[in-house]
Amino acid sequence: MPLKKTSVLLGCHSLEDFPVHLNGADADSILASWTVAWHPGLIAQTGQIPGWNRADSPPEEVKDTLLLVPIPSSSQIPSGYLRRAQRDGATVLTGQIDRRSAMQALSESGLIDVSSWEDQPETEQTFFALGYAFLQIQLLTRQLRGSSNLQEENFRTLLVEAATLYQQKMPQAREKLGACFDLLMQEKNCYYPVQGKFIDLILTAES
Repeated sequence: MPLKKTSVLLGCHSLEDFPVHLNGADADSILASWTVAWHPGLIAQTGQIPGWNRADSPPEEVKDTLLLVPIPSSSQIPSGYLRRAQRDGATVLTGQIDRRSAMQALSESGLIDVSSWEDQPETEQTFFALGYAFLQIQLLTRQLRGSSNLQEENFRTLLVEAATLYQQKMPQAREKLGACFDLLMQEKNCYYPVQGKFIDLILTAES
């Protein structure tokens, strides 16, 4: 059965208190969990924008749901919840701090096709970048006490179309992704109309 939902379980009550203070492995785990949820294979299945839930108050209806549990959230999950969730039809991924390892685990579970991203790694990485940008815009909105003006339904439609086209290896996926980034830019400009500045670039590859 295809997935119906993906959810990252976070140790916060709302995005207002998102754990931005974490660093090291804890921060890596949250970032990996959040961005992996934006894999095009998962989005194409669910037809939804990846979501999140409180770790101390996780969803009860979890059939055909992928639950991603970052390291810092593990201690806040109710006792026995993850076992019950798996019994009820959820796929649970815990403690992954490396995106590649997480995707390998999802591939072994049959939820994504790893070969699909080896052909066009730059496109798949763009989905991860979009997920990261989405999170940053959401956090920035709340930090500036702004009100979200994101055209969420339009964003969802474009996102799912991009993921579906990517799965079909159609070049139009890049165009749809670009439109998603444009919507995020419009959202940011509503309350923070500042031009981004390119400061420095360091190339670490010998090539």
